[in-house]
Amino acid sequence: MAGTQIDIAGMQAAKSKAESVHGEMNGLLSRVRSTMEQSSGVWKGDAQAAFTVVSNEYNSAAQKMSTAMDEMIQKLQASLTKYGAQEDDTTAAVKSAGGGLNMNV
Repeated sequence: MAGTQIDIAGMQAAKSKAESVHGEMNGLLSRVRSTMEQSSGVWKGDAQAAFTVVSNEYNSAAQKMSTAMDEMIQKLQASLTKYGAQEDDTTAAVKSAGGGLNMNV
């Protein structure tokens, strides 16, 4: 990936924002789940069965969404770690290469 430039600070900001959104999303999903559980007793007969199906589908979709956010945050962190280490290695190599030069003219 020659010529690729990575904005470490931008990636860090994106990771922080993703973590914040993930926390807010989990809070909202939890409140919706709680409301659904509280209202489940209202339904009777076929409506109860349909409500249970919808509740289960919602819970499954919510779990998948939360897992996807977790994975995205983990990948952002892995990228940050990788690119940060590469940047440190490159900086050290440049400093080392320049250390042998006599710049006193």
